[in-house]
Amino acid sequence: MNSFLPVGSVISLKNSNKKYIVLGYFPITAEEKIYDYLCFNYPNGLKDKEIKYVEDDEIDIVYFIGYQSKYNDKLLDFLKEQSSILKSAKDIRKATLEMVLKYNERYGKKVDL
Repeated sequence: MNSFLPVGSVISLKNSNKKYIVLGYFPITAEEKIYDYLCFNYPNGLKDKEIKYVEDDEIDIVYFIGYQSKYNDKLLDFLKEQSSILKSAKDIRKATLEMVLKYNERYGKKVDL
């Protein structure tokens, strides 16, 4: 995809007929692996208590695109730009912190850490 999908987007994956809703970005597993998206089953969401970690290239169909705004568009483009940097980092947590600081510097947003 050209850009990350907004939170609230509904997708299905290749070789699957299940639908998932995007709820977050760059989740880090206990094994220190990072993914593009944090998803849950759609329409049940957290009720199923099943977390699905998804890579961008696993997405087959986008059924619904979540809420979009100018701020969100900047964020999603930035996340797409940073994805390969995060995934190749030796220290994912440090790279994530650097990404937040870079975003703050670029867009002037203040995020409490």
